[in-house]
Amino acid sequence: MLERLRSGEARGQGRGIGLLNIDDRIKIAFGEAYGVRVESEPGEAPA
Repeated sequence: MLERLRSGEARGQGRGIGLLNIDDRIKIAFGEAYGVRVESEPGEAPA
């Protein structure tokens, strides 16, 4: 699901905060080396 969201193939549900938009804005302001990264494993609880 994360890969589908990153590629734009899938859309988030509900009233999200637009992480892709935030990632783009960080990259514009600080360069491609910076941004938002989300990782997840099935069954793993958030830390």
